[in-house]
Amino acid sequence: MIVSYPPEGYGYEQRRYEPLWAAAQDLHMPLSLHAFTGYGVEDDPNYPRYRHACLHHAAQRSLTQLIYYGVFDRFPGLKIVLAEFDIGLVPHFLWLADDKYRMRHEDPTITPRMPPSAYFKTNVYASFIDDPIGLKNADLVGADNYMWSNDYPHWESSWPRSRAYIERNFQGIAEEIKRKITWDNVIRLYDLGV
Repeated sequence: MIVSYPPEGYGYEQRRYEPLWAAAQDLHMPLSLHAFTGYGVEDDPNYPRYRHACLHHAAQRSLTQLIYYGVFDRFPGLKIVLAEFDIGLVPHFLWLADDKYRMRHEDPTITPRMPPSAYFKTNVYASFIDDPIGLKNADLVGADNYMWSNDYPHWESSWPRSRAYIERNFQGIAEEIKRKITWDNVIRLYDLGV
């Protein structure tokens, strides 16, 4: 696990992290950006509710650094997990990122080789505990990149009601997608060999 967003002046686009990215890639070890572990506006003591309502901003900023500044181009085998940020943020974030990629108004030295959504599909996974809204778009971007979690034994865990959470969250979702998100994707990502 690494912080969801690094301290000011230590963005993940910096070359200082390349030994970490290289080691994770070589060891086939996914790195998790875990919710509530970053630095930024979400941690403003004057606005304590930012931490919850703006939780996903840390993940979006870190993904922007990793994608737009070529980290995934230099380390194509690097896998990043957005742990407990939920998944509803993903389709909208990728739409915005792809839209800006198509416009290409920014400095061409920081433009990725592929649309940001392509990097998500090859390099990024996102986990959730309870996000029925996010699952409504699972077939668009996340069927192969989303993973359900119960977060046992933490207080926000769905345990011991995990099956009820799954049934409520996956209502109306195809069984094939449900199996991928609750079982297949995590086995593939962590090479569990189950």
